[in-house]
Amino acid sequence: MLSLKETLAELTPAIVEKGCRVFQFHRFADDDFSHVQRLERWAELPVGARVADMGCGIGEVSVIFKILRPDCSFCLVNISEEQLLYAPPEMPRHTCSFLDVPEPDESFDAVLFCFSIGHEDQEKAIAEAHRLLKPKGILFIYDMVRVSGDNRNMESVQYTVWPREYMENIADGFFLDYYMEPSDNDKYVKEILGAGHEKVFKGTIPAVWRFIKTKG
Repeated sequence: MLSLKETLAELTPAIVEKGCRVFQFHRFADDDFSHVQRLERWAELPVGARVADMGCGIGEVSVIFKILRPDCSFCLVNISEEQLLYAPPEMPRHTCSFLDVPEPDESFDAVLFCFSIGHEDQEKAIAEAHRLLKPKGILFIYDMVRVSGDNRNMESVQYTVWPREYMENIADGFFLDYYMEPSDNDKYVKEILGAGHEKVFKGTIPAVWRFIKTKG
Protein backbone atom coordinates (compact mmCIF):
# COMPACT_ATOMS: atom_id res chain seq x y z
CA MET A 1 0.00 0.00 0.00
CA LEU A 2 1.22 3.50 -0.83
CA SER A 3 1.97 5.87 2.03
CA LEU A 4 -0.43 8.75 2.65
CA LYS A 5 2.08 11.18 1.15
CA GLU A 6 2.47 9.03 -1.98
CA THR A 7 -1.28 8.58 -2.33
CA LEU A 8 -1.91 12.32 -2.15
CA ALA A 9 0.79 12.99 -4.74
CA GLU A 10 -0.72 10.43 -7.08
CA LEU A 11 -4.38 11.47 -6.79
CA THR A 12 -4.23 15.26 -6.47
CA PRO A 13 -3.60 16.28 -10.13
CA ALA A 14 -6.56 14.22 -11.39
CA ILE A 15 -8.85 15.56 -8.65
CA VAL A 16 -7.93 19.19 -9.37
CA GLU A 17 -8.32 18.60 -13.11
CA LYS A 18 -11.92 17.58 -12.46
CA GLY A 19 -12.52 20.98 -10.89
CA CYS A 20 -12.52 19.85 -7.26
CA ARG A 21 -10.65 22.22 -4.94
CA VAL A 22 -12.25 21.48 -1.56
CA PHE A 23 -11.07 17.97 -0.73
CA GLN A 24 -13.99 16.83 1.41
CA PHE A 25 -16.48 14.06 0.75
CA HIS A 26 -19.57 15.93 1.95
CA ARG A 27 -21.25 19.17 0.94
CA PHE A 28 -23.64 21.18 3.10
CA ALA A 29 -24.57 23.46 0.19
CA ASP A 30 -24.79 23.37 -3.60
CA ASP A 31 -21.29 24.74 -4.27
CA ASP A 32 -17.88 24.80 -2.61
CA PHE A 33 -18.04 28.46 -1.59
CA SER A 34 -21.42 28.13 0.11
CA HIS A 35 -20.33 24.88 1.75
CA VAL A 36 -17.21 26.48 3.26
CA GLN A 37 -19.26 29.54 4.18
CA ARG A 38 -21.26 27.30 6.49
CA LEU A 39 -18.09 25.88 8.01
CA GLU A 40 -16.81 29.41 8.63
CA ARG A 41 -20.05 30.38 10.33
CA TRP A 42 -19.96 27.31 12.56
CA ALA A 43 -16.28 27.83 13.45
CA GLU A 44 -16.96 31.30 14.93
CA LEU A 45 -13.34 32.41 14.70
CA PRO A 46 -12.23 35.16 17.10
CA VAL A 47 -11.60 38.62 15.65
CA GLY A 48 -8.10 38.86 14.17
CA ALA A 49 -7.42 35.18 14.77
CA ARG A 50 -4.28 33.40 13.62
CA VAL A 51 -5.52 30.05 12.33
CA ALA A 52 -3.79 26.73 11.56
CA ASP A 53 -5.50 24.74 8.79
CA MET A 54 -4.40 21.18 9.54
CA GLY A 55 -4.32 18.74 6.63
CA CYS A 56 -5.38 21.62 4.41
CA GLY A 57 -5.43 19.91 1.01
CA ILE A 58 -4.64 22.60 -1.58
CA GLY A 59 -5.64 25.34 0.85
CA GLU A 60 -9.03 26.17 -0.63
CA VAL A 61 -10.85 26.17 2.72
CA SER A 62 -8.44 28.79 4.04
CA VAL A 63 -8.73 30.77 0.80
CA ILE A 64 -12.51 31.00 1.22
CA PHE A 65 -12.26 31.62 4.96
CA LYS A 66 -9.90 34.51 4.18
CA ILE A 67 -12.43 36.03 1.76
CA LEU A 68 -15.10 35.78 4.44
CA ARG A 69 -12.81 36.82 7.30
CA PRO A 70 -10.12 39.20 5.98
CA ASP A 71 -9.24 40.11 9.58
CA CYS A 72 -7.84 36.60 10.17
CA SER A 73 -4.56 35.05 9.01
CA PHE A 74 -4.15 31.43 7.99
CA CYS A 75 -1.25 28.99 8.07
CA LEU A 76 -1.51 25.88 5.87
CA VAL A 77 -0.28 22.56 7.26
CA ASN A 78 0.05 19.59 4.92
CA ILE A 79 2.40 16.63 4.63
CA SER A 80 2.02 16.75 0.84
CA GLU A 81 4.36 19.07 -1.05
CA GLU A 82 2.42 18.29 -4.23
CA GLN A 83 -0.89 19.53 -2.81
CA LEU A 84 0.68 22.72 -1.49
CA LEU A 85 1.90 23.54 -5.01
CA TYR A 86 -1.73 24.38 -5.80
CA ALA A 87 -2.12 26.70 -2.80
CA PRO A 88 -1.74 30.49 -3.12
CA PRO A 89 2.01 31.23 -2.81
CA GLU A 90 1.44 34.13 -0.44
CA MET A 91 -0.16 31.91 2.21
CA PRO A 92 2.21 30.81 5.03
CA ARG A 93 2.63 27.05 5.21
CA HIS A 94 4.39 24.11 6.79
CA THR A 95 5.08 20.96 4.81
CA CYS A 96 4.85 18.50 7.67
CA SER A 97 2.62 16.11 9.55
CA PHE A 98 0.00 17.88 11.63
CA LEU A 99 1.19 15.76 14.55
CA ASP A 100 4.40 17.80 14.71
CA VAL A 101 4.00 21.40 13.56
CA PRO A 102 7.14 23.57 13.81
CA GLU A 103 5.49 26.42 15.69
CA PRO A 104 5.91 27.56 19.32
CA ASP A 105 3.44 26.63 22.03
CA GLU A 106 0.31 28.79 22.19
CA SER A 107 0.92 30.43 18.81
CA PHE A 108 -2.58 30.12 17.29
CA ASP A 109 -6.04 31.39 18.20
CA ALA A 110 -7.79 28.60 16.30
CA VAL A 111 -6.99 25.21 14.77
CA LEU A 112 -9.10 23.69 11.97
CA PHE A 113 -9.38 20.04 11.02
CA CYS A 114 -11.74 19.99 8.04
CA PHE A 115 -12.07 16.37 6.96
CA SER A 116 -8.43 15.58 7.72
CA ILE A 117 -7.99 14.38 11.29
CA GLY A 118 -8.73 10.74 10.37
CA HIS A 119 -5.54 10.51 8.31
CA GLU A 120 -3.49 10.38 11.53
CA ASP A 121 -3.84 9.30 15.15
CA GLN A 122 -6.71 11.50 16.36
CA GLU A 123 -5.60 11.60 19.99
CA LYS A 124 -2.10 12.78 19.03
CA ALA A 125 -3.58 15.30 16.59
CA ILE A 126 -5.81 16.83 19.27
CA ALA A 127 -2.87 16.94 21.70
CA GLU A 128 -0.81 18.84 19.12
CA ALA A 129 -3.68 21.25 18.55
CA HIS A 130 -3.85 21.81 22.30
CA ARG A 131 -0.13 22.62 22.37
CA LEU A 132 -0.47 25.11 19.53
CA LEU A 133 -3.54 26.92 20.85
CA LYS A 134 -3.54 29.92 23.12
CA PRO A 135 -5.72 29.77 26.25
CA LYS A 136 -9.40 29.79 25.22
CA GLY A 137 -8.35 28.99 21.65
CA ILE A 138 -10.80 27.28 19.28
CA LEU A 139 -10.47 23.71 18.02
CA PHE A 140 -12.87 23.19 15.13
CA ILE A 141 -13.33 19.72 13.68
CA TYR A 142 -15.52 18.89 10.71
CA ASP A 143 -15.39 15.18 9.99
CA MET A 144 -17.56 12.09 10.43
CA VAL A 145 -18.67 9.98 13.35
CA ARG A 146 -19.16 6.25 13.29
CA VAL A 147 -22.62 5.14 14.34
CA SER A 148 -22.13 1.47 13.42
CA GLY A 149 -19.56 -0.93 12.00
CA ASP A 150 -15.79 -0.51 11.95
CA ASN A 151 -13.02 1.04 9.86
CA ARG A 152 -12.00 -1.95 7.74
CA ASN A 153 -13.65 -0.66 4.58
CA MET A 154 -12.08 2.78 4.96
CA GLU A 155 -8.57 1.43 4.44
CA SER A 156 -8.94 2.19 0.73
CA VAL A 157 -9.00 5.93 1.51
CA GLN A 158 -6.48 5.65 4.39
CA TYR A 159 -8.87 7.09 6.94
CA THR A 160 -10.38 6.17 10.30
CA VAL A 161 -13.62 7.34 11.88
CA TRP A 162 -14.62 6.80 15.51
CA PRO A 163 -17.82 7.28 17.53
CA ARG A 164 -18.63 10.69 18.95
CA GLU A 165 -17.91 9.57 22.50
CA TYR A 166 -14.37 8.51 21.61
CA MET A 167 -13.55 11.85 19.98
CA GLU A 168 -14.84 13.81 22.95
CA ASN A 169 -13.09 11.57 25.48
CA ILE A 170 -9.67 12.16 23.87
CA ALA A 171 -10.13 15.96 23.78
CA ASP A 172 -8.21 16.43 27.02
CA GLY A 173 -7.89 20.05 28.09
CA PHE A 174 -10.87 21.18 26.03
CA PHE A 175 -14.44 22.18 26.77
CA LEU A 176 -17.03 21.10 24.20
CA ASP A 177 -18.77 24.29 23.11
CA TYR A 178 -21.13 22.45 20.76
CA TYR A 179 -21.59 19.35 18.63
CA MET A 180 -23.85 18.97 15.61
CA GLU A 181 -24.67 16.50 12.86
CA PRO A 182 -25.46 18.65 9.80
CA SER A 183 -27.75 17.20 7.16
CA ASP A 184 -25.92 16.30 3.98
CA ASN A 185 -27.00 15.33 0.48
CA ASP A 186 -24.65 12.46 -0.34
CA LYS A 187 -24.91 13.06 -4.09
CA TYR A 188 -21.44 14.61 -4.10
CA VAL A 189 -19.66 11.69 -2.49
CA LYS A 190 -21.54 9.23 -4.67
CA GLU A 191 -20.27 11.06 -7.76
CA ILE A 192 -16.70 10.75 -6.50
CA LEU A 193 -16.74 7.16 -5.27
CA GLY A 194 -19.50 5.67 -7.41
CA ALA A 195 -20.49 2.18 -6.36
CA GLY A 196 -17.86 2.26 -3.60
CA HIS A 197 -19.72 4.95 -1.67
CA GLU A 198 -21.85 2.63 0.43
CA LYS A 199 -18.96 0.28 1.16
CA VAL A 200 -16.57 3.00 2.33
CA PHE A 201 -18.95 5.25 4.26
CA LYS A 202 -21.40 2.73 5.63
CA GLY A 203 -22.10 3.42 9.30
CA THR A 204 -20.82 7.04 9.29
CA ILE A 205 -22.46 10.47 9.24
CA PRO A 206 -21.04 14.03 8.99
CA ALA A 207 -20.32 15.80 12.27
CA VAL A 208 -18.97 19.10 13.59
CA TRP A 209 -17.31 19.86 16.93
CA ARG A 210 -16.26 23.21 18.35
CA PHE A 211 -14.00 22.92 21.38
CA ILE A 212 -12.47 25.64 23.55
CA LYS A 213 -9.09 25.16 25.24
CA THR A 214 -9.56 25.25 28.99
CA LYS A 215 -6.13 24.49 30.45
CA GLY A 216 -2.44 24.48 29.59
